[in-house]
Amino acid sequence: MTSPVDPTPGRALPDQRTLLAWVFAARLLLAATALFLSWLAWTGHSERWPAVGAGVGLALLLTVCGYWSVWRRRREPRDPFLFCQAVGDIALITLLVHNAHGSDSAFPSLYILVIAAYALLMSFGGGLLIALLITGAYFADTMWFQEIGPGLAFWGQVGVFVTAYILAGVLAHRLRAAGVERESLQSELRRVRLAADEILRNIRSGVMTVDDAGRLAFINPMAERLLQIDGESMTGLPVLDKLKLRSPELWAAMVAAIRHGRKVSRGEGIVLHEGGRMFPIGLSTTTFERDSDGRPSVTAIFTDISDLKRLNELNLRAERLEAVAALSASLAHEIRNP
Repeated sequence: MTSPVDPTPGRALPDQRTLLAWVFAARLLLAATALFLSWLAWTGHSERWPAVGAGVGLALLLTVCGYWSVWRRRREPRDPFLFCQAVGDIALITLLVHNAHGSDSAFPSLYILVIAAYALLMSFGGGLLIALLITGAYFADTMWFQEIGPGLAFWGQVGVFVTAYILAGVLAHRLRAAGVERESLQSELRRVRLAADEILRNIRSGVMTVDDAGRLAFINPMAERLLQIDGESMTGLPVLDKLKLRSPELWAAMVAAIRHGRKVSRGEGIVLHEGGRMFPIGLSTTTFERDSDGRPSVTAIFTDISDLKRLNELNLRAERLEAVAALSASLAHEIRNP
């Protein structure tokens, strides 16, 4: 049996592994940036090279360990694992901030990306811990390792960190709730589709859907047997010409529905097989308009009514015999009583 094509899914937040892959790629880019700056801008500061090398080495080590754990060992990323990864990112960014003279550079804005990323990856408490750790690292670097103390730019940057976490945390919470709801809806949709598929497989009526261009979109096993159409090979191909040879009445009903939106509630037709077998069917059609262009697809439901026709003929014959018997009895009575 051929099933209808699923509608295009809507955009959603990438899964945790995809987000983590983005974090790893950004970390490697930062490590490459640190190496480039150490070669280009900090050539005269040889005392910074060991710190740069240690930071880049830590970034590479965490990336390799993270890749091995998540993608090779297939382990689910948990908050402790993500916390270790975040500590490496914070250390690398703090190294860049320190060597670029703190709040005077653009590097502190990279903290915001770390806050946003781990707010989406971790739980609310884990994301809050990362935000506090970033604030502490930035404060410690400014207070103890920079020549000038924290000024207005520093406190403004801290305010940006807090705001970024609040916004990212609220967004992450809503996205998680929406994701749980979406998973529940998808699970229910899968269950309904399985139930519908089981019904269509076992129903004693043929069900066939044709789109506005006359292409076969769906056909169930009973319809395949009644019309002698191979649904697997015909799906997506024009089917009306073949349907016209099999059942002109069914073809006419579907064409009228496609062109004029006309529905058939109770109709009858004839199906003719290639071997010459002919049998009557009862049919009905309905249309479904698509939002994209307003042109309808048509679904027909039809059933072999040969047994019903034979039963009706037997009932009619029985009624005629009863009428003949009643007439014969009346005539016999009149003959006996002139």
